[in-house]
Amino acid sequence: MKQNQKEQPEGKSKRANAFLLRIKYILKTNLLVCLFYFLVIPNSSGQVYQNPFSTQEEAVYQAIFSLELGQANKRITHLEATPSKLYLEHLAETITLLISEDPVLFSEFEANFQQRTSDLKTYLSEQDPLPAFYLAEMKLHWGFIYLKFGKEWPAAWTIRQAYKQSEKNLKQYPEFKLQHKTAGVLYIMLGSVPENYQWVLQLAGMKGDIRIGLANLKLLSKSPGIFKDELTGILALIHSFMMQDPKKGIGLLNAVYAKNPENLLYTYLMATLYMKDQKSEKALEILESRKVNKILFPFDFMHYMEGELHMHAGNYEVAIEKLNHFLENYNGENYIRDAHFKIGLSWYLLGKQTKAEMAFKKALEIGNSRTEADQYATNFIKGIHRPNPDILKVRFYTDGGYYDDAFKTIALIL
Repeated sequence: MKQNQKEQPEGKSKRANAFLLRIKYILKTNLLVCLFYFLVIPNSSGQVYQNPFSTQEEAVYQAIFSLELGQANKRITHLEATPSKLYLEHLAETITLLISEDPVLFSEFEANFQQRTSDLKTYLSEQDPLPAFYLAEMKLHWGFIYLKFGKEWPAAWTIRQAYKQSEKNLKQYPEFKLQHKTAGVLYIMLGSVPENYQWVLQLAGMKGDIRIGLANLKLLSKSPGIFKDELTGILALIHSFMMQDPKKGIGLLNAVYAKNPENLLYTYLMATLYMKDQKSEKALEILESRKVNKILFPFDFMHYMEGELHMHAGNYEVAIEKLNHFLENYNGENYIRDAHFKIGLSWYLLGKQTKAEMAFKKALEIGNSRTEADQYATNFIKGIHRPNPDILKVRFYTDGGYYDDAFKTIALIL
């Protein structure tokens, strides 16, 4: 009996860890949604939206959304001290962290987040729902950031705090429709957790419902407002990555991208949706059409994407060039191992075995296995046997939608 009593909590602990890993997987595969979600502050006349920004604050928001983060930070210093200023400061740092994944900035910005949430609480009142809305948003954002930086338990706790604050806000300010954005994303995210892990959510006092979450977001997206496009972007990403329907996601986002072809976020999102739909040629066309502008915050991850897309097309030397550019400029820790691994694979498919093994060796020496891509790279490199190069080429051609090239390569194998 004592042995069974001892084993039971251990079993629960293992299941709890398995649940946390599942949450981590769901969120990490949908961080695209998170990145875009941060930038959505609906605004219009009427009862559905409420404009939280002054003219000056709205100009800062637009600069952040355009990735003119240096300009945004300069403008923020001239804003009057309000809850919206705290939120915009937070938003600029959040986008910086998600794009750069800079571990040095993480510690500094984490301290800023804790101070801002403390400052924001001094604004809470029964009459004004905005500070409470910002509080839930900021906690949810940092739940995502903790996951991005591999800090699973702080992530779980902070997401739970966001959920509790959101539920409290819905009850306390039922007429404030803007908070349905926070609630909608939380419901969809938690509703994506498999049924056999729902008991852990219940223990934490949380529950999800994809249907209710989508209804909340669709209600906001159908109402007029200058930020309607951004809400459409959220729905496009949710359909593509959570609902596994990238064609619908592309259909939703296409019109928005056509109106904003120079916005790097839309460029990134549109290319990602086409990659998801195995249309690498179109994704590459979109990425290579982007304009380089020195005033914009560097989005080095796009070079990583280009490297992978050129591998799909069989342009292995170009892929190596793009991946090296990514490694030379990126300050983050994720995808470093996978980038070296992909360089090694490209050399391998070019028949340069020595260079391939050197790249594989370097991949294991640096980086981490935090992301799914980096973990796959680790497992592949540590494998005893290297697969047939032609079979690998077929796989890459197929992943990118180059089916004619895939069939031609299969014919050579047979």
